[in-house]
Amino acid sequence: MTPKTTKAKQRQKRKQSQEIKPAHSPKSLWAKIFSWAWKVFAGIAVILGVYNALHPRVSVLPSTYLDPSDPLKALFEVTNEGLLSLYNVKVSCAIERVTLLTGLKIVGGPNFSTHLFNPIHSSKEIASGESDTVYCPLGALKLPSPVDSAEIAIVVDYSSLGIHWPNKVYPFTTQRDINGQLHWIKRPLKK
Repeated sequence: MTPKTTKAKQRQKRKQSQEIKPAHSPKSLWAKIFSWAWKVFAGIAVILGVYNALHPRVSVLPSTYLDPSDPLKALFEVTNEGLLSLYNVKVSCAIERVTLLTGLKIVGGPNFSTHLFNPIHSSKEIASGESDTVYCPLGALKLPSPVDSAEIAIVVDYSSLGIHWPNKVYPFTTQRDINGQLHWIKRPLKK
């Protein structure tokens, strides 16, 4: 090889390296968009996962009947099903309607807005997996005849992670069994 050909090759290489290349090839642009979208999706998934894991979960179920002939004399179990403790738990009983066998009706506010004996029960803390039993004081009412049907709710108010969560309403209605006894069953809030 002669020095002229070597110099010519070097000039050609320099010229090629100085050519303007597009800032992004279409393939690398799509790769960057996909990478960015994946990171955004993963970030949102992590935030939703943490929220779901730390969000309080409370359940309320009928527990025991102090008088099987009177559904208003029932105990309800409030359970913390979340991962974190609940603090300053306050429970009240709300009434929508109670109908007696005589046809007399006791009517509360719409959507259980009439709370009786606020609060009927309070706890400093209900730890994860623990339950507390509450009594709805409707059973203490001296009614002129037995209950035919009823719509009540247990309303739970609490704090967790330093956040006060809004009242959570757990509605119940009565259902007769084959022996004619009334039992509390869950029902939707908007019936």
